[in-house]
Amino acid sequence: MRFLKHRRALGLFLFLLFLEALYFLNRDYLRPTFRSNYYVVLLLGSLPNFLASLGAGLFFNFPILLDISALKQRWFVYVITIITLFLLILEELTPCMFGSRVGDINDMIASVIGSIISLLYFEKLKSGSELDR
Repeated sequence: MRFLKHRRALGLFLFLLFLEALYFLNRDYLRPTFRSNYYVVLLLGSLPNFLASLGAGLFFNFPILLDISALKQRWFVYVITIITLFLLILEELTPCMFGSRVGDINDMIASVIGSIISLLYFEKLKSGSELDR
């Protein structure tokens, strides 16, 4: 079981690295290359918010790999994911921390979708870890 937890942690870590690489690929190559297509620009413009909410949610899935109670794990992951989502939406409404100057509903939607996917992944990982015990 210890090997399985280490394998899950390594997989999660590698996936977070992949998300970071995808962010840089989007920023430095994809967005400048596909400026002429409106729909592609729309999707690629919201990708950083999606990746931020998904990555933050996945990062805080690590407590499931620790030996703490299921209730504390669920509480921790849900609260941190909701706080992250709140901060990302707040940043869209009142840009203060990052370079964004205009609030964008598409970015907010992308943040919500990323948060939902990270919580779904947590629930899947949680059900899998309970089966291992």
